[in-house]
Amino acid sequence: MSNVPNRSPSDPAGGMWRHGRGGLTGERLRVLTELMIDLRGLGRGSSLLAPATGEGLLFVPLPRTGRRMPVLGLQDGRGRWSYLWDGGYCADADGTMRAAHQIAAVRW
Repeated sequence: MSNVPNRSPSDPAGGMWRHGRGGLTGERLRVLTELMIDLRGLGRGSSLLAPATGEGLLFVPLPRTGRRMPVLGLQDGRGRWSYLWDGGYCADADGTMRAAHQIAAVRW
């Protein structure tokens, strides 16, 4: 898996293009938002951190401890997206509802 930003189509030199509606940042926010919607459908809240600089991150509150579990959206070298949470648990982003069920099951 990689967290390296995509190159801008308008930047043949391959600069670290990260902003705007496309690219890695926009796609990551889309993937995390889809998970957020599915978690809400399961009765689990979440909050999306979308800083002006940097990458998005989803936080899911855990009912027993009150801590906020971070969920990352990661892209591998072939362009496939996955979710990573709590110490290395991973699920394919193509199965967002399946991932939402797995994340919603975390209680501590």
